[in-house]
Amino acid sequence: MSELRVLILEDEARTASVYEEYLLRIPGTRAVQSLGSAEEAGRFLASRAHAAGARGAAHDLGFDLVLVDMNLPDGHGLEVLRRLRATGWRGGAIALTAAAEREVVRGAVALGITRYLLKPFSFEEFASAITGYRELHAKLGSSGRVSGQEAIDAIFSAPAPAELALPKGLTLPTLGLVREALAAQAGASSASELGVVVGLSRVTARRYLEHLVATGQANRAARHGTPGRPEVEYSPVAGTSGRADAAAPE
Repeated sequence: MSELRVLILEDEARTASVYEEYLLRIPGTRAVQSLGSAEEAGRFLASRAHAAGARGAAHDLGFDLVLVDMNLPDGHGLEVLRRLRATGWRGGAIALTAAAEREVVRGAVALGITRYLLKPFSFEEFASAITGYRELHAKLGSSGRVSGQEAIDAIFSAPAPAELALPKGLTLPTLGLVREALAAQAGASSASELGVVVGLSRVTARRYLEHLVATGQANRAARHGTPGRPEVEYSPVAGTSGRADAAAPE
């Protein structure tokens, strides 16, 4: 799965830095830039559009997803997104805002915002929105025709309820992060090593990894040649790194 490039539109510098930190915890994503005002966004977009035109890639502004705060000090997030759409950019947009007015929500839908998170929200809600869009972006990333109605339905449909009904102690966003981090490693990894990558304790990472083993998505083996008690290492089963499923409790 290709890297997801994320633009942040958020007037509070501290909040923007939290989003940047969150993105660092989600494998395969990176923050391109944080913009704090409509004026700053306008200059940035004009510069990116000029550079894209010069290289003959008018619709590629160097980012795939924009995180939109609605209340900017000198304008509205939807106006910035409207100007962005006017350039021909076809990327994704997620609203991260305190604005709950129906007119704003309707405008967000009209401009292609696919998720709308009201502040405050948790890291796991943030990660769920980002990874959900990343999966959609991957489905739409290749050229050619979509194979049929079933494939179309998979693109436009939300996950089935059974995929979201996770038992107490395991969450789907964190499970997805562990699965993606495991798939991205060059070789087999221990729970401690994966925990460092994802930002989990060794014990918590091991519980998620053991679930992946139990559901046939990872292999477990003893790591030989290390001093002391033998360590367990994990590796992904081919073809299962993107699978979403229900989980067993920790």
